[in-house]
Amino acid sequence: MREIKQEATHNAAETAFLMMLGIPVLMFKDHFGQLMRREVDGKSREQRFVDYCIEFYRQFDKGLYTLDDIRSVLKDECDIEIEMK
Repeated sequence: MREIKQEATHNAAETAFLMMLGIPVLMFKDHFGQLMRREVDGKSREQRFVDYCIEFYRQFDKGLYTLDDIRSVLKDECDIEIEMK
């Protein structure tokens, strides 16, 4: 039973870590040009970055993307693998 709990905890941490790093990296990749501008429509680049991340997470939450999608895009388009070892 303890091993099952440890594995579940590890899987949850790995998922959280992938989302915590993966989503911001994807937003940086997709919106770099827009984020270079200091202010757009009264919003700072930091606020726009947060908005992009939240919008992506909402789409993820609706099932439009999966963790495998995030992993694949990071690997195929950014040559990045996020793994907890």
